[in-house]
Amino acid sequence: MYGKCGNIEDARLVFECTVEKDIAVWNAMMSCYLLHRLPRNVIDMFGYVEQTGIQPDPITFILLLSACKQEGLLEEAQSYFYTMEDVYGIKPTLKHYTCMVDIMGTAGLLEESLTLIQKMPLEPDACLWSTVLKACKLHSNLDIGEKAAKALFELEPNNTSNYMVLSNIYANTGLWDSTEAVRNAMTEKGLHVKGQYSWLYHGTTVHRFEAGDLAHPAIDNILTTWKDLTIRMEQSGYPPRDNEPYCNVEADPMSCHHTERMAVCYGLISTRDHEPIRILKNFRMCIECHSSIKFISKDKSREIIVSDGSTYHHFKDGTCSCGDMW
Repeated sequence: MYGKCGNIEDARLVFECTVEKDIAVWNAMMSCYLLHRLPRNVIDMFGYVEQTGIQPDPITFILLLSACKQEGLLEEAQSYFYTMEDVYGIKPTLKHYTCMVDIMGTAGLLEESLTLIQKMPLEPDACLWSTVLKACKLHSNLDIGEKAAKALFELEPNNTSNYMVLSNIYANTGLWDSTEAVRNAMTEKGLHVKGQYSWLYHGTTVHRFEAGDLAHPAIDNILTTWKDLTIRMEQSGYPPRDNEPYCNVEADPMSCHHTERMAVCYGLISTRDHEPIRILKNFRMCIECHSSIKFISKDKSREIIVSDGSTYHHFKDGTCSCGDMW
């Protein structure tokens, strides 16, 4: 609970105060470290599990493989994957294969990940193909991306995120006609992208920021703050550019859907200088916002914590706990 609420210190304290630690307790603490982008702690903790003689379970290896993905440890992940069955007698499930495909895809081994999928004794599901598709976006691999998208459209035809990722792959490779065709297909199917929001927690009050919504009572101060920050970024050699497809800067001066920027700016003008700024959002943070907030954390000497649904980003002194891998 503490870890999911962003308080890793109290989570660790509860773990240390637990006298009898079974594998579920160890897994819970490893999960907290993983959520807060502390993969090395997960790997070290697995070493302690082995030393204590506690039998790991399938969840332990999902956490361990996920930690290897965050840390970029391909060879170590492969070793753990085979150790799981050879040493502990745990047969890999679809989730374990998905972790391996994720690690290989992130490393750019997309052909190898397809080979693994073809050889595994399980039928791939939407989660696995979605992992492949996202890796194809990362590496702008159109050929395999189209294969993954085709499988996803059959498995979950109404999932808008699959269309959006394929659309972005086309955009990244300069195929704008194909990008538009995917968007038109969504419209014909009556599919719409869900709203993008960020929430700023300030005391007992929660402020919500919606993409394209300039109705916040402090919007003038927010935009002024962002303008000042933009100037400081440019002076420091960092020009904040929006390279996301379909940005409409005229409609949204904060740029395309980047609601966390609005939340951060409001946090700067509404909280004390020493207070951490805590933000929750319902979409994965984009590269531009991530870079911007790193700059802001250093420029304003503020700790900024952003949860984007999949992980916690702890920004401080110009760096992020995720190591720019998320």
